[in-house]
Amino acid sequence: MDSYLAVSIDEQFAGRVGILNMMIKEDIIGTLRSALERAVQSQALQPVDPMPEIDLSATKSRLHGDYASNLALVLAPRLKMPPREVARILVKHIDVEKPQGCIEKVEIAGPGFLNFTLVKKWLSDIVTRVVDKGAEYGKSNRGAGKRVQVEFVSANPNGPITVAHGRGGAIGDSIASMLQATGYRVEREFYVNDALNSTQMVNFGRSVHFRYLQLLGKDVGYTDDAHLPDWLYRGDYVTDIARRIIEKIGDRYAQTLLGDPDLINVFRLLAQEGMQAQQDGDLTAFGIKFDRWFNESTLHESGEVKAAIDDLTKKGLTYESDGAIWLKSTLFNDDKDRVLMRANGTATYIAGDLAYHRDKFKRGYDLVIDVWGADHGGYVARTKAAVEASGVDPARLEILLFQLVRISKNGELVLSSKRRGNVLELKADLIDEIGIDAARFFFLMRSADGPLDIDLELAREQSNKNPVFYVQYAHARACTVFAKATADYGITVMADPEAKLELLTLETEKDLIRKIGDWPDELEYAASHRAPHLITQYLRDLAALFHTNYDAGNNDPSARMLCDDKELRSARLYLTFAVRTVIANALNVLGLSAPETM
Repeated sequence: MDSYLAVSIDEQFAGRVGILNMMIKEDIIGTLRSALERAVQSQALQPVDPMPEIDLSATKSRLHGDYASNLALVLAPRLKMPPREVARILVKHIDVEKPQGCIEKVEIAGPGFLNFTLVKKWLSDIVTRVVDKGAEYGKSNRGAGKRVQVEFVSANPNGPITVAHGRGGAIGDSIASMLQATGYRVEREFYVNDALNSTQMVNFGRSVHFRYLQLLGKDVGYTDDAHLPDWLYRGDYVTDIARRIIEKIGDRYAQTLLGDPDLINVFRLLAQEGMQAQQDGDLTAFGIKFDRWFNESTLHESGEVKAAIDDLTKKGLTYESDGAIWLKSTLFNDDKDRVLMRANGTATYIAGDLAYHRDKFKRGYDLVIDVWGADHGGYVARTKAAVEASGVDPARLEILLFQLVRISKNGELVLSSKRRGNVLELKADLIDEIGIDAARFFFLMRSADGPLDIDLELAREQSNKNPVFYVQYAHARACTVFAKATADYGITVMADPEAKLELLTLETEKDLIRKIGDWPDELEYAASHRAPHLITQYLRDLAALFHTNYDAGNNDPSARMLCDDKELRSARLYLTFAVRTVIANALNVLGLSAPETM
C-alpha cells in the first residue's frame, strides 16, 4: 500500500454491509491522493507527516452518495483547521468536471465527510463482468500458487464422526475452498491418531472382538447389559463394525477367547479399518473428501518420532530428567518445558505431533493450517514451540480453534445419540435430521471462536426464518423468474448482451449491483481471515436485497422483474442472472447446493 495515503477498513463492517470493492477503493484513494498532493503543492494545505490512516466506508444512506471518506476530519487536528474547510480545499482540488474512474461527483457532508457518488456505467460494468466470468467470478490469484495444507477433523479412529467433528469439518473444508478460489494450491488432510500403544485403540479392538463373538452367538461371559465391562465401547457403531467384519471374513475367529492377547492387535487393526471406512463414508456424505489420510502409527514405525527427538537433542534443545527426555519449549514461548520421551521409553503425544509437523513441512508446504476443537487449546503453544525448535518459522503454522456445538429440539437440549453411546453423531443425529446443506450452513453461520447452537426445528423450517432456506430460496426464486420469462414471453436468453443496463435505476437494483460487485473482495477478505462465517453473512445480505427487489414488484407493477417494458425487462433479467450467478458461486465455496426449485 502506498505509504503516503494509508486506508483502513473497519473489520466489523466486513460481511455486514459489504467490504469495499477493490476497484472502487483504488479509484477513490487515487482521487484523494491526487487532490491532497495538489493542495499541498499549491500551499492550500500544509504537509502532514506522517500521514495518518483514514477510513473509507459505504454510506449508510444512498441519498448521501455511495462511499465516504473521513480524510478531512483526520487531517483537521494536524492542520489546526476546521474539518469542513479542509474538505472544501480537497474538493476544490478534485477535477469534478472530469471525474476520475468510477466517481461521478464528490460532496461535503456533516462535519466534513467526503461523499462519493459512482457513475452509472461503473455499476453496469459490474453486472456485465459477473455474467462474462460466470463460475469464475470472484476468484483471484492472490495465493500465486503457494502450497497450503489444511488438516481438519482428524477424529480418533475409535469412534464415529460427531457433531463437533462436523463443525470442524465444515470450517476446514470451507477454508480450503476459499483458499483455492483465491489462487492457493490446497491439500486437505486427515490425521489418524492410531498410535500402537494407545490404550483407547486396544480397548476399541477388544470391544469389536466382544461384539463379533456376540453376533456369532458365542459366550462372552456377560449376559446382563447393565454389568458390561468398563473397557467396552457402548455405541451401536461398534456392533456395526463387527457386523461388517463378519461380512468380510466370516466366522474365522469364532473359536477365539475374549481377551486373547494374540488377537488384540488383529481386532485393533480390523476395528480401525472398519471405523475409518465409516468415518470416510460419513464425511463423503457431508461433502468432504481428503487428499490424504495420514496415520500417526507410520511415524513411530518408520522411526520418524525418534529421529525428530534426536535432531532436537543434537541442537541442544532437549535434556534428561528423571529418565525422561524433555524439550526446552520455554525457549520458544511455551509456559513450561514438555516431555518428549517418557522414562519407560514411550513417546508422548507432543513428540508425535512434532514428528508429524516436521513431516508436513518436509513435504514443501508454504503454510500449514490446523483446525482443532477448543479442547485442544492447551496444545497450541507447545506445538508451535516444537515446530520452531525444529527450525521452521512458527508463522508458517496457523492453528484455528473452534468452539463447541449444542443441538436443541423443541426447546430442549439434545444430549444423547439416537444410536446410543455418549456422543452425538454427525450423520445420525444431525444430517439425517436436517440435511447436508442446513448442517453445513448452520455450522458456518458463527465465527469459529464462539459457541454454536443449532435448533433442529428452525433448520428444518421452510420459511424465511431459516437462514439457509432464505439464501437458497433466493437462488431458486431467480430460476423461477427465468422459467416464467420463458413461459410468458418466450425468452430463452436471460442475459441478453444487448440489454440496456443503464435502465436499472431503482435503488433496490443499484444496491444489488453494489453487493454483487463486493463478492470478489468479500471472498478474498474471508479467505485471508480464515472466516467462512463472513460468506454466510454476505449470502444472507445478498439474499435479503434480492428478495426486497423482487417483492417491490408486488406493490408497484413498474418495479416487477417481468414488467411490460421489453427493454427494462431484459435489463432486469440480466441483473437477475448475475445475482443468481454470485449466489451459486458463494454457496459453492461453502460446499452447499444451489437448488433451482424449492
